[in-house]
Amino acid sequence: MDIRIKIKFFSQHTDFFLLSVYFPSNHDLNSHLQLIDDFLSQNIDTPDIVSGDFNSSHTLWNSTFDTPRL
Repeated sequence: MDIRIKIKFFSQHTDFFLLSVYFPSNHDLNSHLQLIDDFLSQNIDTPDIVSGDFNSSHTLWNSTFDTPRL
């Protein structure tokens, strides 16, 4: 996994990062989550929005099964 897009937005009121990530469905989440945690820890004073393809299914999202990711 890598953070595909990191964009820092600047405005009058606040700056923030928008991250787009991809989690492959057949990989362990720990290393992926560590990359995100490292980035967020390095930018602790800047708000962040994390979005992307997390390759997860859940019945709450109209799937017929839940993906046991954690």
